[in-house]
This record gives sequence, C-alpha cells and structure tokens, in this order.
Amino acid sequence: MQLLLRHSWPGNATQLWQVLKQVVQHRGTGQTMPQDLPPECWMVSRRVLSPLYRRIHEYGIVTPAG
Repeated sequence: MQLLLRHSWPGNATQLWQVLKQVVQHRGTGQTMPQDLPPECWMVSRRVLSPLYRRIHEYGIVTPAG
C-alpha cells in the first residue's frame, strides 16, 4: 500500500486501475506483494499525493493505521 501511495499517478485513477488489473492478471490468487507491482510503482515521487490519497480512500483501498 505504501508503494501505491508514494507513486504520483500521472494518469490518475485510470493508471491506478490499469496497474491493479495487471497485478491481478499476473498474480492470479493470493496476497499481492510489493515485488508484484510494476517498476513505475517503485519510483519515489516528489509530488504531493493528497488528490491520489482522497481517490484511494473513496474507493476504500486504504487500510487502517496501526
């Protein structure tokens, strides 16, 4: 989740959706691991992620802290 939140997502929700589809198709079943994510998710963004965070939260993807 932290890797997904760090990425700038220049393509917005559409890009996030495509990455998640790709991971599910590749992984099939089981828990998604960080190494299942494409290389662009491993790059650190210097952009503020507030709009991305709100969108992820709206879709209920955010896990509770703690």
